[in-house]
Amino acid sequence: MFKKVFCALVCVVLMLSLCACQASPVIATYEGMSLDSSMYALHLAVEKRAVQEYLYYYYQTDISNTPAFWDEYYDQENKITWTDYINTEFCNMLVAMKFCKDHNISVKDESAAADIEELAQSYIETAGSKDLLNIELAQYGADYDMLVEYLRSYQYISLMQEYLVSDGTLAVSDAEVLEYLSDYWNFDYILFETLDSAGKPMVDKDITDEQAKEFFLSNYVTVKHVLYLTQNLSEDKKAEKKDKAQAALEAIQSGEKEFEDFKKDNEDSNLEYTFTYGEMVSEFEKAAFEMQPGETRVVETAYGYHLMMKEELDVAAFDKMVSDVKAAVTASRIKAETEDFLEKLKNGEEEFKKSEDDSYKYGENMVVNKEDDTVSKDLYELFKSTEVGDYFMYQYGSYGYYIFKRVEFDDADVKEFSENISATILGEKFTKYINELAKSVEINEEEMAKFDIKTVRSFFSEKK
Repeated sequence: MFKKVFCALVCVVLMLSLCACQASPVIATYEGMSLDSSMYALHLAVEKRAVQEYLYYYYQTDISNTPAFWDEYYDQENKITWTDYINTEFCNMLVAMKFCKDHNISVKDESAAADIEELAQSYIETAGSKDLLNIELAQYGADYDMLVEYLRSYQYISLMQEYLVSDGTLAVSDAEVLEYLSDYWNFDYILFETLDSAGKPMVDKDITDEQAKEFFLSNYVTVKHVLYLTQNLSEDKKAEKKDKAQAALEAIQSGEKEFEDFKKDNEDSNLEYTFTYGEMVSEFEKAAFEMQPGETRVVETAYGYHLMMKEELDVAAFDKMVSDVKAAVTASRIKAETEDFLEKLKNGEEEFKKSEDDSYKYGENMVVNKEDDTVSKDLYELFKSTEVGDYFMYQYGSYGYYIFKRVEFDDADVKEFSENISATILGEKFTKYINELAKSVEINEEEMAKFDIKTVRSFFSEKK
């Protein structure tokens, strides 16, 4: 039975391979060179999978069932959608192929050739065999040889960039590096740590249970909350969550419903927290300590909208939290030490430099993008409002207390960052250079219209 199935499979592979080898209509032409529709179909499938995996890996965003994503902007400033970007990459590949042919450039580098071979082999392993890979490829009118040629063609883009850098067409000056750095702030810092070498909270051994309980009664709160999670949602979906949280708040405040009626909506693993300063995101913490027992409100954080209700402090929780409270007492002492050091910096009694007794960590050149929206809002505002030469103190989660000092970028910084920044600037220059050439690529619009990245099956994705 196995032999019959295998023979039938081989016949299918042969038939599909023959179909794949038939000439496909030309879809893009540039100065006498062309790419056909099979290569374009393969490009869409491979790129679609690459984008899906990138967004899921780095942002935990699944776009596999979101066709509208491809109409969203890849480049908001220049109004370039993801579909535009994928198509431009296809044209760039053709431009690079022509450029490398004209300059007698080929994939000679052993490491580059090995990368192509390794990637092609990984596809065979994913498929299960070369024959099964050909079945996968045949859906796009391609075969294994075309896949290898596609991977090689993509290498031409890198080879073209390397050539333009080596012949001086693309170069980066110190002035350009400084201009690039103008979009960033530079900070040196001192860190008073609250974690030990094992990454556990520090606990001073002299703290008694009585001292810990006194601290607990004065510095802890108990809060119930219902989280309406908004991470990785569209703006419309976020607005829906906000409306839902606000409607729940109004129902509770009007007496129509109780807080408990909304427990089922909670998208957090916990309903109730007893905590002190520095343990929650800043917006949640601020509201918790401002509120009176019995008060309810809605607070937005990076996680979403929290329907919060402050409770009377759960005194019984102390017995289960003694070690945590002692760590909090220790952290409060470290905070006081940091505050004292900051005052001495401001009045000139201390210098902003490396510690002579390892009482704190010292670091230089923490570079912050002025458009960075990944840091917390309160930290971003502190970065933004700090002038050169000024300091500010910030508690960063459980890691400890930072004193940041804003400093200017100097010649030493330009030298230190030059290699990485130059690579980035060169990449931007090359993209602009090749994209301009790609405008001369002639597209068979009628043939291209037969393909749509929204509906094409991404490479090796599950069949729907």
